[in-house]
Amino acid sequence: MLGFSTALAGCTVRARGALEGALGVLAILESLDWDYVEYRVNRARSLYPILLIVDEALWTALLLVLVAPAYTFLNAFLFNPTGNPWYVLVGSVALAVAITLAITWGEVVDTFRTLWSLDSLLWEVRWLYHEYRKLQT
Repeated sequence: MLGFSTALAGCTVRARGALEGALGVLAILESLDWDYVEYRVNRARSLYPILLIVDEALWTALLLVLVAPAYTFLNAFLFNPTGNPWYVLVGSVALAVAITLAITWGEVVDTFRTLWSLDSLLWEVRWLYHEYRKLQT
């Protein structure tokens, strides 16, 4: 396992082979599989929204099971509707989605921040790869 430390006078990289300075950095950069690093970052970036959608859908389904009977009972008790019951379903779904977003809003914000960070990381990896290739020539 490699250990990294940064000093003010310059970058010092300590590895098991005791490579320090620019040679150690170049050895680490040379050992990286850049295509695999980019693939993993892209994969994580594409799977985060899917994970968020699945999580929100499960919360909404759970809350719909709890909210629909209560909403139906309150609607029938307070307003005594005799018409089309579809508005009860639409109201239940809207209420379940609103409660889900209220409960998981911090998680939604954190997911979008993570996506932003992964996008920035991808740009940094690409930049570092191109700089490394310039140094090799």
